[in-house]
Amino acid sequence: MAERKALTRQRARNILSTAARRTVLVTDDTVIASFTLPIAAGASPIETAIFANHAAGVVVGKLGTATVTSRELLASF
Repeated sequence: MAERKALTRQRARNILSTAARRTVLVTDDTVIASFTLPIAAGASPIETAIFANHAAGVVVGKLGTATVTSRELLASF
């Protein structure tokens, strides 16, 4: 079963399942970086959480220190 995280804003609650195929420890830098980009571009908090979730899902499928390319991120949706 995928790990679930809650994003709460003004009494509205959204539950997001992880985009990862398997759940492992993800370094915070991937999530922080991929959360910052959409926020800076004007995305909503839920859109931003979905974007960051997909980026983390790509990274956990790789071994060792990893990056996410735009092509990999698009393919994850």
